[in-house]
Amino acid sequence: MPITFILRNRILIYKCRYRPYKSFGTASPCTPCSTVKSFATKENDLMLESQQKPENKDLDLPSFHDDDDDLDEENLSGQKKSRRRRWIISISIVLLILILIPIAFFTLRGLRSPRVQYQYQQVRQGNLSLVVNATGPVQGTIYNADFLATGKISEIDVKVGQYVKAGWILAKLDPTALQDALNQANATLQQQKDFGNQDAINIAQEQVNTAQDNLNNATLIAPHNGVVTAINGVVGGTPGNGVGNAGGSGNSGFITIVDSSSLQIQANVNESDIGGVKVGQAAQFTVGAYGNRVFNGTASAISPLGQNVSNVVTYPVLFNVDMKSLQGANVLPGMTANVSITTATRSNVLLIPVDAVNFAQSSTAISSSARNAAMDQARQMLANLQSSSTDVSKDNPTTACVFARVNGKWNAQPVVLGLTDSTSYEVLAGLTQGETIVVGLQTNSVTNPSGTPSNGAGGRGGFGG
Repeated sequence: MPITFILRNRILIYKCRYRPYKSFGTASPCTPCSTVKSFATKENDLMLESQQKPENKDLDLPSFHDDDDDLDEENLSGQKKSRRRRWIISISIVLLILILIPIAFFTLRGLRSPRVQYQYQQVRQGNLSLVVNATGPVQGTIYNADFLATGKISEIDVKVGQYVKAGWILAKLDPTALQDALNQANATLQQQKDFGNQDAINIAQEQVNTAQDNLNNATLIAPHNGVVTAINGVVGGTPGNGVGNAGGSGNSGFITIVDSSSLQIQANVNESDIGGVKVGQAAQFTVGAYGNRVFNGTASAISPLGQNVSNVVTYPVLFNVDMKSLQGANVLPGMTANVSITTATRSNVLLIPVDAVNFAQSSTAISSSARNAAMDQARQMLANLQSSSTDVSKDNPTTACVFARVNGKWNAQPVVLGLTDSTSYEVLAGLTQGETIVVGLQTNSVTNPSGTPSNGAGGRGGFGG
């Protein structure tokens, strides 16, 4: 058909396939379209009349100047743009979803409550020892041999490092001058006996005795078995003049002998530990020359005078070495000894780790109200112990609580603690052997919503349902 009818804005319009024109009255239609045009005109008039109001009978129709070809192109272009926009929007939505899904996943995963597992142990029975550590030099029994007479040294019969026995001759003074002094004293005494009074005779007799003693003491004898460690003098000199050979000291005797058959250790104990050290307590020590080999000793004396070095106060404690424990080891005076003093021991007592107490004090797994209630119970338990036994107080017991599984339930359990070696506590009351207690957190752990411990593999457990 040569005519296409288009209804636009309630006006029936057409366009001719053979001869395009824009609207009625703008051009003469072609012959094939004349009849159609006349029909279209009438139809338009009828449509307009039906839509007119009664009072507006004379309504002028507007002229249409739209280019229908342009309208079709615009419609097609708009449809393409609309489809392109819809495609872009769809792709954008898909990409946004792909981006948001992993973000939401990891965000929600990070916001999940962290699950925490806990390590636990059982209350065990064992032995506990309190040990104080100190350091000091090994010492032998020191003997100082000195001349009782004055004079020149004529000979020295020993050398440093030489072992001597009691009664051996160590050195001698020149006897010539001493003998002359004795002869002169005897002559004076004889004169006083012949011509003097009794007082003069007594004085002369004392001079003879002194001269004789000096002559007798011209030979120096070893007072004890031991090793010569110092000689303070030389031949031709006088004893006590401060001139000595190797190993000598002007502040010691002329010859110093150390008896290494009975050794001692003078160790300095820190002021925070000295309160637990008592005479008679057992000690063990090592020296560098023998590595980890352990020797024994006993505390024999405690100095009441502290020493302050760099604001650190220590007290000297003397230990007698058990010579039998050396078993042939050549422990020598001057070696540095590392001493361990056992200040208290407990056998077959209940023990828990120190970590269990520290955990219960700081963990949020125990509410403040539960912790306070447990501490109140612990104080009452301690009062009951002290009223029934006076021996409890000597160990300075303390109260605490632990997170323990008692009678099948996890609770803040009150306990009374005794001695501690910084690793374990002695349990005086509140727990029994075999009960389970939490001692700390476990790496990569989990927590169940209920927040109660659950058993874990390998003797460890966590807080779970």
